[in-house]
Amino acid sequence: MNSHTKTTAKTKTARMASMGAALMVLGGGHVGPAPSAHAATGVLQAQAVIMPSTLALTSPQNLNFGAFAVSGGAGSVTINTAGTGTYTGVTQVATPAPSEANIRIFGDVGSSVVISVTDPTVTVYNGANTMQVDNFQINTNAGGAMETINMTNATVLVPIGATLNVNAGQAAGSYSGTFTVSVIYL
Repeated sequence: MNSHTKTTAKTKTARMASMGAALMVLGGGHVGPAPSAHAATGVLQAQAVIMPSTLALTSPQNLNFGAFAVSGGAGSVTINTAGTGTYTGVTQVATPAPSEANIRIFGDVGSSVVISVTDPTVTVYNGANTMQVDNFQINTNAGGAMETINMTNATVLVPIGATLNVNAGQAAGSYSGTFTVSVIYL
C-alpha cells in the first residue's frame, strides 16, 4: 500500500466511524437494521384558549353619598345600586342628591367577566378628618363586593353602591377618596 492508499483508507474508516456515531445518536443508540418491535398509537387532544379581544371600562358616574348633617352621634349613609340613600343617625340635606357609581364595561358579547372592588374598606378624607366606606354592592343590592356579569351586549352598565360610616362628632366639610374596581374575563 502506498501512502495515498493508507490515507484514503484511514479517511474512509474515520468517515464510517463518524457516520456510525451520527446514526447512533439519531437512532437512539442502535446501529444497523431496526429490531422488530410492537407498535402502538394513541390519540391526544390539542387545546387552546383564545382570550376575548376587548375589555375596557369607564366610570361615567362616581359614588356620591349626598349631603347630610351630623347630630353628634355616629351614623351611616348607605347608597344602594339604584342610587337611593338610607340615612341612619344623620339627617339628609336636599342637595346634592346621592347617586350610585356606574362602571361601563366594554367587552365581547357572550363572555362573562368578574367585577370586584379590590379593597373592601376605603377611606375618604377632608384634610386630617376621615371616614370609612365599606359594604360595597355590585350590580344588585345583594351582589356583594364581587359579581359575575354576563356580557349580553358589547357594553354593560354596572351600578355600585356602598355604606359611608360617619363617626361621632364628625367634622363638617367635603370628603373624597377613591376605590379601585377590577374587571377580568372568566
